Amino acid sequence: MVGANVGGVQTGLGSMTPQVVGWVEDLSSDERHAMDTWIEEIRTMVSTPARLAPRDRVAREYTIKDRETVRDPSDGSIKFTKFSCAGFVFWCYDACSIVLLDRAHMPPLDVAAAAAAFNLALEAIPALAQRERLPPEGPWHLMLPGYLFRALARQTDVRTPYIPTQADAHYP
Repeated sequence: MVGANVGGVQTGLGSMTPQVVGWVEDLSSDERHAMDTWIEEIRTMVSTPARLAPRDRVAREYTIKDRETVRDPSDGSIKFTKFSCAGFVFWCYDACSIVLLDRAHMPPLDVAAAAAAFNLALEAIPALAQRERLPPEGPWHLMLPGYLFRALARQTDVRTPYIPTQADAHYP
C-alpha cells in the first residue's frame, strides 16, 4: 500500500509522490495468487467507457465508502464495484484471508473530520453526503488510509484485525 497526503505533490496525471508505504511481510504464494485473482476479477468488472473524462471516471468509479456494489436495476446483477483507495487495499488483502481492520469498529467521523480526511471544504460535505447516501450531519464510519497504515505498521501480528482510533486517521 502506497499513500500520499490528499492534495500532495502531483508528479503527473493520476500520480502523486508517495509519503508512506506499508505491506505485509512474507505473503505465501497462495496468498499472492489469491490477491492476483481478486484484482483480475475486479478488473473484469470495470465497465467505464474509455472516452469518459478523468473527473467523470472518478465520479463513476470512486466512493468514499470502502466498497459499493452497483447493480443493474432491471435484474439486480452486479454491474461493477466501486472502492475507496483504502477499501481497495483492504478488500485485496481480505481476498487472501488477511483482515487488516475490524470493520465493526470504525471510529465515527464528524463532518469536520470527514472534510479534513478528504481535503474538502466544509461547504462540499452536503453534496458529498447526498452523492454517497450518507447522513448529512454525520457521523460517518469510513475506512481511511491512516487506519491501514497503522495496521500495517504494528510490531505485532498484522494478520489480526486492527481496531483504529480517531487519531489513526492522520498519517504519517
